[in-house]
Amino acid sequence: MKEKMKYVIIYICGVMEAFMNNKQELLIDYLKGKIRPVTAKELSSYLDISVRTVKSYISYINNEFGETIIVSSTHGYELGNYIDSVVKQKAKNDIPLPQNYEERSNYINRAFLMRHVNKFNIFNLADELCVSWQTIKNDILHMNQSFQNFHIKYKIKGDFVYMIAQEKDIRKLAKFTLFDTSATGLINYTQLKDTFPDVDVEGLKEIIQDIFSKYDLYINDYSRANMLLHLSIIIRRIKNANSIQIENSNDFYFNTASFEYGAVIDLCERLERKFSIVLNEHERNNVYILFKTSANISLSSNAEDVYRYAGENLLQFIDEIIKKIADYYYIDLDNEKFIIAFILHLKNLIYRMQNDRIAVNPMCDSIRFSSPLIFDIAVFTGLMIEEKLHKKIDENEIAYIALHIGGEIDRQNITNEKMKVIVICPNYLEYETKTYNFLLLNFSNEIEIIGMVASIDEIGDKNIDFIITTLPIKRKDNTIEICEISLFQSSSDRMKIENMIERIKDKQSTKILHANFDNVFDERLFVIQKTSLEKEEVMKILTDKMIDMGYVDNDFLERVLERDQAMSTAFPNVAIPHSMKMDAIKTSICVMLCPEGIQWDDQRVYLVFTVAIHKADCMLFREIYESIIKLFHDEKNIRFIVTSSTFQVFRDKILKLSI
Repeated sequence: MKEKMKYVIIYICGVMEAFMNNKQELLIDYLKGKIRPVTAKELSSYLDISVRTVKSYISYINNEFGETIIVSSTHGYELGNYIDSVVKQKAKNDIPLPQNYEERSNYINRAFLMRHVNKFNIFNLADELCVSWQTIKNDILHMNQSFQNFHIKYKIKGDFVYMIAQEKDIRKLAKFTLFDTSATGLINYTQLKDTFPDVDVEGLKEIIQDIFSKYDLYINDYSRANMLLHLSIIIRRIKNANSIQIENSNDFYFNTASFEYGAVIDLCERLERKFSIVLNEHERNNVYILFKTSANISLSSNAEDVYRYAGENLLQFIDEIIKKIADYYYIDLDNEKFIIAFILHLKNLIYRMQNDRIAVNPMCDSIRFSSPLIFDIAVFTGLMIEEKLHKKIDENEIAYIALHIGGEIDRQNITNEKMKVIVICPNYLEYETKTYNFLLLNFSNEIEIIGMVASIDEIGDKNIDFIITTLPIKRKDNTIEICEISLFQSSSDRMKIENMIERIKDKQSTKILHANFDNVFDERLFVIQKTSLEKEEVMKILTDKMIDMGYVDNDFLERVLERDQAMSTAFPNVAIPHSMKMDAIKTSICVMLCPEGIQWDDQRVYLVFTVAIHKADCMLFREIYESIIKLFHDEKNIRFIVTSSTFQVFRDKILKLSI
């Protein structure tokens, strides 16, 4: 039996093993490549065998080799701990292992999240990462500081490390850890031209731009790329005699009196002339939905028609997909624009699968390797579709699903920073649509419209920053700002909204210090300097304190000096020295009050905030940076703060100013 175990370990390390057949070898290979449990259904689909055969293979492997090679749980199957360290040892020769604290902490968080467990054996983690168990313990101690703002705690008890957190905080950590906060960039213009060489993508782009310009409609960059992608698919499909004919499809039809009717008809006619195609009724409905989604035209009044087009069964299935993705991958796709676009795609995908057709996607490999986790979510979705239709889904179709999911993640990353707004406007004579479009044309970079309503009573308890209204309304309370504009918008209305946005930004900025004070300030990182010093002396005093606290490494001063030499970190009244890198062990701010003032290049400063930021708090740095500058641009605030005699007095004054 030990001899057989030796052979299976040899196989796992890359040598053919005589005791397993090809399917069993592929099963082991598939599990090796996953950091999450894999369901029997997924293995069945991958190996093209029945679920029963999958379970039989796993039972054979475990029984034959006398060890738990493959372990099972409610989440699925994965390689057992017995051979886990062997696999990881092999992996280190193939892919780079985490080399520093930053990389190891990210690996540990990903392992907690993707394996859906709340504890790990420290010695197993050490084996996986090829470091000592003491290194793991030190990393865990540092992680309690680094991820403090996520309200995540890591506790070592015996041989195990535990993650302790509420579900909402785990999801917040997942968004940072699993999904880059920058755009995924899955759809770009160059890729589209390479993907559809048989479609004049340049000409198609010009048509879209002309239509939106002609009808004075707004479209953002992602929506434009998304529209290019889907129209290219439609054009290619029709050119290859693959027009869709669906009976009883619950199609809805153009409202000839609607604001967008002329634009959609114009678009369809230009597509037909340019590409020598004929768009049937169903294809025109697809263009209609795509246009309304891409143009950011308010969809609330048409939601019932769109959902009727989908049908109750498809809506329930999409809801099930969204919920399972949220549970497993910690990402919320429950957004109306995503759902409507996904309805259009899934409706056509189901038709293609039922009729054994495939929409070829030359970007498939590019998407898989550039965004593996998003592709994994698409595979997860594809398996649900397979189970629903009892037909195998092609990887080209999975790549298109990945584009939709990646696009929604992009949209969320972009809109998270925008102010949330409810618009009150009468829903007659298309004033609602015209007002919606006016706001997006002028303020799409600053606001996200989360609802269009006819009266203040319809707002409910939505979390918003302010209300824009075209109707005089009575305030229910003074907690929400209200900006009243004309039903016939003009330049004066733009000015009103601009002033409102600026006022709210200032309020939000100063509140950042109030909300985060106790997380980033510490009495042990507070200095009152009564005599004048050189700026280099100040930076050394403050960075030494942070090093002594273990919040930064020993090279922190060097990086702070390097940043200040590149361009002065002083502003009127205040200096904010910091490193160019966000590599602190714990986000923190060391403060020096200088009542007599310090000459810092060409500025006289009275407050110095040395800032150290951990990567997990990258957004916080920008907010605190701007907040400090705005708060202390006012000399009255400087005089108020600089006379603080103790840290507690300093804290009370800051909190008072930043309410």
